[in-house]
Amino acid sequence: MATTTASSTILPWPSLYLRAGFLGVLGILLFLTGSRQTLLSVGGLSALLLLAGFSAHRFWRSSRSIGKPDYWFMIAGILDIAFGIGLLFYLGSPTKGVDNLLGSWGVLVAITQAVATIYTFLGVKDNSESGQDMTVIILHFINALLGGGTAFMLVQRPFDDQSMQVAGLFPVDMAVLLVILVRRLKMDVALDESQQSNS
Repeated sequence: MATTTASSTILPWPSLYLRAGFLGVLGILLFLTGSRQTLLSVGGLSALLLLAGFSAHRFWRSSRSIGKPDYWFMIAGILDIAFGIGLLFYLGSPTKGVDNLLGSWGVLVAITQAVATIYTFLGVKDNSESGQDMTVIILHFINALLGGGTAFMLVQRPFDDQSMQVAGLFPVDMAVLLVILVRRLKMDVALDESQQSNS
């Protein structure tokens, strides 16, 4: 989810707000159900991950179509879709393995966000005159921590049966950060367009 210089009037920003909404509802559902997973709740978690993934993928396709692909959203979309499909295999036994699968999703989110943090930091450092600040880097870093926190709660289960409920708070935080990130990206795009028009 790094910065992009594509036109702000063409990119489907609402799809990223939808993605944030899907992640937030996923966290709430996980918080409400906890370790008491049922066929319906696992199906809901799967659907929410799939919808979040398709929302990210739509944004990536639009950015690619105008020659400014944002590969972080492509990676995020692939992860969500893959694990959303993976959850479908647990519909027959909803109480087994869901926590480990979602924990693995958290690990990969943490890894990709950590790489995005480094990548964005190097981009801002090498392009210090662009006017971009460290906000996006900080957001990626916090997302990496949230992904790691999700994985820790689901795999290590420090609070026993309540661990899955606590883990649900992390996707909610991710959703809030995604909204902030989208607003920051839109500001960066507007700044880039302004600098290009003045040059």
